[in-house]
Amino acid sequence: MKNHSDHPVKVSLTHIDSNKLYIESLVIAPHDTVTWNSNDQGFSDGLRSGDYILHWRGGDYKVDGETWGVAGSKPETSK
Repeated sequence: MKNHSDHPVKVSLTHIDSNKLYIESLVIAPHDTVTWNSNDQGFSDGLRSGDYILHWRGGDYKVDGETWGVAGSKPETSK
């Protein structure tokens, strides 16, 4: 995830059906990039299938972010 703005942003990731929170208020500094991997964060079984909400918050500032990624069924395939 890349924060293109001049201000920090907070990112959260929630699974819609279960309301499980996978990322809670992850701060990304201005113009910084963060690589988030579920296996590295203690989710050894990965993420649940289904729909998610990826929420970017910039407080009083406009958010300008970019997200990309890969999915895999094993930790070594999602690097």
